[in-house]
Amino acid sequence: MLNKQTAIEEVIVKQLIKITLMTLLLSGCAGNGQLKQEFERQSARTDYLEQQLVLLQTHWQDSLLLMQTQLDSLDLTVQSLRLKLDRQRWSFSSYNLPESMVFFGRRVEFDTPAKRKRLDRELMLFLGSPTRLYVYFLNSQVYFPIIEELLFCDSMPSDMKYAALVESALSPTAKSHAGASGFWQFMPATARWYDILQTDLVDLTRNLELSTDRAGDYFRNSARKFSDDWLLMLAAYNMGDSALVTRINQQGQSDFFNLWLPKETEEYVLRIMAIKLIFENPADFGIDLQSGPAWEPLEKDTVSVVIKQGLSVLSAAKWCGTTYRAIKLLNPEVLKDRWGPGKFLISLPPGKRDDFLTGWAAASQSSPRKKK
Repeated sequence: MLNKQTAIEEVIVKQLIKITLMTLLLSGCAGNGQLKQEFERQSARTDYLEQQLVLLQTHWQDSLLLMQTQLDSLDLTVQSLRLKLDRQRWSFSSYNLPESMVFFGRRVEFDTPAKRKRLDRELMLFLGSPTRLYVYFLNSQVYFPIIEELLFCDSMPSDMKYAALVESALSPTAKSHAGASGFWQFMPATARWYDILQTDLVDLTRNLELSTDRAGDYFRNSARKFSDDWLLMLAAYNMGDSALVTRINQQGQSDFFNLWLPKETEEYVLRIMAIKLIFENPADFGIDLQSGPAWEPLEKDTVSVVIKQGLSVLSAAKWCGTTYRAIKLLNPEVLKDRWGPGKFLISLPPGKRDDFLTGWAAASQSSPRKKK
C-alpha cells in the first residue's frame, strides 16, 4: 500500500515539473495557442491526480482505523484466553489435598506422599476433563435421588452411589469391552449368580432398581469376607473376590494402600474417592457444578407384574396413553420391542400406574386360555 502511495506522489511531482516548464514557455510564447491548450490539459490532469490522492489518503485512513479495531479485538481475545488459562492453572494448582476424608462411614487418612500422589492423580484426571465431569454431574441429577432412596431402604451406605457413577457414568446402556453391562457393570457370570435375567429380549442389569438391589447383595456378601473394609470390597468388586483374596494371602497384607493390585483396580478405588471429594466440595477445586443447565430427577411409577407369554412395549404405551419411545426410555432393559416371560418391575410415566393395571387386567381376561 505504501509503495502505491509513493508511486502516485512521484507521478504528481513529475506533472508539477512539467506544468512549471510549460508555464515558463508560455510566458515567453504567449501567442502560441497550442502551448496554451497543452497547459490547460496538464492543469486538469493535475487536479484529477490531486483528487485521487485525497481519496487514497481517506481510504488509507479508513483501512488503518479498521486494522486498529481488529488489533484491539485481537488483544481482547488474547487477554480473555490468558484469563481462562490462568483460571485453568488455578484449578490444577490451587486446591489442597485433604489430609483425610470420610469414606463409607470410615475415616481414610492420606498421611503419606504415596497415598496423596495416588489421590491427586485421579483428581487431576477429572479436573482435566471438564466435559466428562459435567456429564457425570448431569446424570447424577437424574439418577442419584432414586439410588439414594434405594440404598437407604436397603440400609446400605449412601457413598455406594459414587461407585455406580464411576462404573457406568450412570448410563443404563453402558457396556465394557469385557462384557460387563448396566448401571453397576455386572459381568454375565455375576449377573447369573445374583439372579439378574439376561436374554435376547431383556437385560435386567439395565434396570436401576433391580441392579442396585443386587449390588447391595454383593457388597453384603463381600463384607463378611473383608471385615466391612469398603476399600477392599470395592477392590474386590473390580477385580473379583477370589483374585483379591489370593493377593492378600500372597502378600501378607490386608490394607488396601499396602497391597500390590492391578493398576485398573488401584485407580478404580481412588477414582471413587476423588469423585466424591469433587461432588461434595466443588468450590475447593475451583469449579461450580451448579452454574450450568440442570437435568430434572427421573420421576416415574413402577409396577411389578408376572408375564406369562410376553408384553409388547406398544401395548404398555397405549394403556398409559403415551408413546413407544417414552416406555422404551423408562425401561432400557427391554432390548427389542417386548418383555418375555418372567417377573418384571416395569417403569411407567408418573400417575399412569392405574391406567396400566386397567389395561393389563383387560388384556389378561381377553387372552385365550389353553384347554385342559
